Amino acid sequence: MPDGATTAKILVVFGDLRGWNRQHILQCITDNPNRILHADADFATVSVATETVRGPVVHDDIEGATRTIAVYAGNRIPAWVTQRELATFGWVPGDELPLVNALEEVNVLLLDIDDRGQVSGFTRHCFLEHVPRPLERITIALADGHGPSVPVRVLETGAELTFDGATIPFSVMSSTSDDLPPATLLQTHGWCVEPCAAAKTDTFKALLALSEKIESHAAVVLGRALTTSVTVHEPDGIADSPALPLLPNDVRNALLRYALDNKHPDTNNQTPNPPTP
Repeated sequence: MPDGATTAKILVVFGDLRGWNRQHILQCITDNPNRILHADADFATVSVATETVRGPVVHDDIEGATRTIAVYAGNRIPAWVTQRELATFGWVPGDELPLVNALEEVNVLLLDIDDRGQVSGFTRHCFLEHVPRPLERITIALADGHGPSVPVRVLETGAELTFDGATIPFSVMSSTSDDLPPATLLQTHGWCVEPCAAAKTDTFKALLALSEKIESHAAVVLGRALTTSVTVHEPDGIADSPALPLLPNDVRNALLRYALDNKHPDTNNQTPNPPTP
C-alpha cells in the first residue's frame, strides 16, 4: 500500500471504457490489495473471485486514506461478471468511474515483410490511445508493461471484429524496424501466428509502398480518430499507386487538401494528382 493509504478501492472495467456503449464495472474495497492485485508497470493482474483478469491501469490516485486504482479488462463483458455470488468475495457492481486514461482495445495484425517479399503475420490484442488510421506512423509495445516496442506503419484499419460476443476494431501494421524479435519471442509475448496474412500479400505490399511516400496524422474527435493532415515524403508515383483507392475517405480527403494547398500554377507542380474522395 502506498504511503498515506490504508484502504484500496479496486475497479475493474469491462466493455466500453468511455461508457458510451455497454460497460460493466466491478468494485472491491480492501485493506489488503496485495491479496488480489499485482501491478507491473502500467498493467495489473486482478483476482476477481475465482477468475483472473489482466489489463492496463487507467487510473491510480490517492485521496485521503484511500487509493483508487482502475484496471481496464477489455471490450468483452464475460457472463460471470454479473453473478451475485461475486459479492461473497467482496466484489460488487461499481456505480462510478473516475476520470481514466483513454485507451482502445485493438486486434493488431503485425506484418513482417522480408527482403524476398515474404509476408509473415502475428496477431494480438493491444491497448492503444486510439484506433490508428491508415498511413499513420506509430510505436507499439510488443508486451504488457515493461517490454520491447517497435515503430510501425499502419496499413489498414477495418470494421470491428467479433470476439466472444464483443466487437473489437482491428488494424494491420507493418514493422519498419530491423529489431523486430523472432517469431518465438513474439509468441512468448502473446502474439499468435496468423497463417492467412500471406493471402493479401500484393495488397499489403502496395499499402506498405504507399506508406513510404505518405504519412498521415490523426486527431481524436468524440472518441474516434480521424485523419486531419498528411505529410508527403515522396510525391512521385502516388497518383499511380494501386493502393490509393484502398484508402478511407478521411485519408484521401487529407491528401486532396495537401495536393490543393501545394499546387502553384506558376511553378512545376510536384504534388500528386488529387485523388477522388
